[in-house]
Amino acid sequence: MDFSRWRFSGGTDNTQVLTYVPAQEPLRDSVREETVKVEDEAFESVFQQGLPFHATSIKSDPDESESSQSLINQLVSASATTPVNSSFSETPIKVIEHAFSTPNERLSSATASTPSDNVALNGIDTPCPLPHNISNNIGPSIPIVDIARGKSIHRPSWLKSAPDSKKRKRESQQQKEGTALSFLSLKDLKSIEFEPIHKWSSDDRELLCIIYRWFDSSDATDIPKLFNYITAYSLPLKRIQAQFKNHICLYGSAIPEFDRVFKKTSFEDPEGNFSAIRHIIMAQASEMNLELISRKKDMEFTSEKAAYAKSDRTRAAYKSKVRRASQTNVSEQASSNSSSSSSLPLLNLGGRPLTINLSLSDSIVDSENQSPTTNHHLAFRVWDANSKTKYTETGFISGLLSAWNGPLPEPISPTDPSNAFMILSNSHLSVLGNDTGSCFVSTTTSLIQALTYASSMNDPRIAIINLDHQSLKTPNKKHHAASILSWLKSNGQANWARYKGTAEYLVWGNIEQAAILRHFPISELLHLAATDILCFESIQPILRFDENGVLIPRKKPRTRVVAQMLKEKQLLLDSDTANTMGKLAGKFGLGDSTLSHIKEFVKVIIDGWSISAQAINYNMMNVLAMKFTIAMGPRKSTYDIQEIMKAFIEGIEIGTRNIEIFSGSGHRRYKHRSTL
Repeated sequence: MDFSRWRFSGGTDNTQVLTYVPAQEPLRDSVREETVKVEDEAFESVFQQGLPFHATSIKSDPDESESSQSLINQLVSASATTPVNSSFSETPIKVIEHAFSTPNERLSSATASTPSDNVALNGIDTPCPLPHNISNNIGPSIPIVDIARGKSIHRPSWLKSAPDSKKRKRESQQQKEGTALSFLSLKDLKSIEFEPIHKWSSDDRELLCIIYRWFDSSDATDIPKLFNYITAYSLPLKRIQAQFKNHICLYGSAIPEFDRVFKKTSFEDPEGNFSAIRHIIMAQASEMNLELISRKKDMEFTSEKAAYAKSDRTRAAYKSKVRRASQTNVSEQASSNSSSSSSLPLLNLGGRPLTINLSLSDSIVDSENQSPTTNHHLAFRVWDANSKTKYTETGFISGLLSAWNGPLPEPISPTDPSNAFMILSNSHLSVLGNDTGSCFVSTTTSLIQALTYASSMNDPRIAIINLDHQSLKTPNKKHHAASILSWLKSNGQANWARYKGTAEYLVWGNIEQAAILRHFPISELLHLAATDILCFESIQPILRFDENGVLIPRKKPRTRVVAQMLKEKQLLLDSDTANTMGKLAGKFGLGDSTLSHIKEFVKVIIDGWSISAQAINYNMMNVLAMKFTIAMGPRKSTYDIQEIMKAFIEGIEIGTRNIEIFSGSGHRRYKHRSTL
């Protein structure tokens, strides 16, 4: 048998193809090959001993089929006793015989191959020496589509039961603990991301000016560290230094905070404009064990270099800031003239110690005999898509008038002889409610009551309303529900009413968009609670959210029950509480509002959550007031830090008195209604 006519070449799937070239045909002529399919069982035995391959018989015509079959039989018997050593592998090779059906079927499965000048013979693996007369080029064969196997390759039992290696066990444990390289790399990537740009508020710059003007330290990093400690920021120290030296000092009086601290106030500060803040700064420095030195004389430095800077852009920015500062001064004078009178005298910061006693009585006090000491300036409203009162781009409009075309009817007086107001108000306040809607828009001055109503709604929103807006000062436009209920009862109506309406205000027809300070989805309160150190975990019992932050509607609880539950939590007024109150105030847009609104918002939180401030001395109260002011964030109002601190302290006092007045009853006693 002439074995020189057989060639091995690399096949697909790690197999070797055995090719036979008949003697009567030249090696460079067209050849035919046929792949012998390896049976599954034989394939597995060959796989365990060495490299699997397919035996291929090449025939030029059908007459040679018998000789080819005989040759394959001889190869099979020979390979069973004698290993075939090749130049490219030392693994013993077995040729597996395939049961051919008929010569014609074998020929039908063969494919032709033609010479090609682009394929080199050196790329073909062969165990035989290559004669010099063989051409360097041979045509590639057309691939044959293999017939699908009847069953998958058997997986050895030892592979199934093999235990994990120590390396694999260690990697699995690291993945569970979050210390795997993949997890650590994600942490590293997160650490190199840019942090959000800090927006410097007016309070931030004013506090920075106060610290740098009246204090010094041998360590240049002490003041930035103190600033971070007071404001609860984590800004880079160099960024804080650059803000004062390269920005505030560069523009000088063009920045209102610099002008207020350095220009309008002498170093001695005889009026004590910043004395309370300086006491707070010293107290906070002592807590940090910083050696802060009080300056004996004013610091010497050159400011307002931007006015004559070489950069055109810097000079233009300076002129723009000067124009804005002049406009701010005009608005400050107008606001100071309009707010010269106050319902309560402003408290002087610093000086005498103050102890606020919040001893709560368990006795029930009738809200008709006693009432809060201040008028209401803020109200809240919650709604969803199913609310009868509609919210549009123009504001809120009552359900009964939402389909009205044209101007809204003028408000009806309670003294109208037709008793129309009595009928409409009685229907609105009725426990049963109505299906056609009402002529009034309900609001509440209690944030707790608003959140309680929202707990039974689908994707509710909340709005904060300015009750002092000019559009709500129209005669008979706004009515206190407590007064309306008392009037109805005196006229033999509303005999069903146990609800006192102390916290509810009825607005005729609509509430204009200009009277709405801000509105947003209530789910954002959950986001605020999740991102800050909130002692206001009391939001959770009122509002329940799923894992995606979507409010879960449930049966509306009684507001009195919720208020009692909050009272039992015995929340304390501390740094975290003050910081949270400031963030909530900023969320409701009070940074752009008036001092009376800030004061009332603080009162609403203290009163609604029954926050205790027992035995807090005045110095500590000043610290809390500053933390509240800083936590409000950027604001557009022209009030300085001390004015907002005063409003905060006043709100604490008013809320404390309200707790003593109502003591677990009063405006917390609400009837379950659906008029909102």
